Amino acid sequence: MTCDTVICKYTIMYTLVKNNDYICVRLEEDDFGVFKSAFTACTAEKEAPDINLTDVINKTDGECLRVFFEDPDVDHFVLLEKEQDGDLSIIGEARICYHGDRAELEDLHILESERGQRLSDLLHEARLLYLANEEPQISFVTLHIYDWNIPSIKAAKRNGFRESENKTGGNFLPFSRNLDDLRAPVPAVLECDT
Repeated sequence: MTCDTVICKYTIMYTLVKNNDYICVRLEEDDFGVFKSAFTACTAEKEAPDINLTDVINKTDGECLRVFFEDPDVDHFVLLEKEQDGDLSIIGEARICYHGDRAELEDLHILESERGQRLSDLLHEARLLYLANEEPQISFVTLHIYDWNIPSIKAAKRNGFRESENKTGGNFLPFSRNLDDLRAPVPAVLECDT
């Protein structure tokens, strides 16, 4: 996992994954403005937006999202695209929600104009590497995908997720992934005779 510093019009962020003109970052405490921009852009495109939630967000200029952003059991990630003028634009978002020693990957969304380029792989990779390197108590992660969302199912499988046998009902398919293959091996300690 790299931790390069990215300076953009929003703030300074730490890079988790870079690929050509795309950068995936984990948002820090001071990045609420970035979160608000990403949430607003992506919520407008979601397949079934919650009209009441959208109305509340608009009435409070997004400030009602601060509680969600500051939740210690949630990490937020954004995917940025480097524009020709050097600015960075938000083109995707995703989260990790923690439940004790479990983690669930949630709400991955790529703007419709950017789909079809396998960019969701960058958000999956960033979140998985973050968990593998920064959250040693978590050994596997889960996610749930609508059964009709074939591109998301393919992306999950490309990133090492397997469909779980524990069906939750409804329109969601459960997936899980072990993190052991992403963790650096612990070096063996050699004992020397003195």
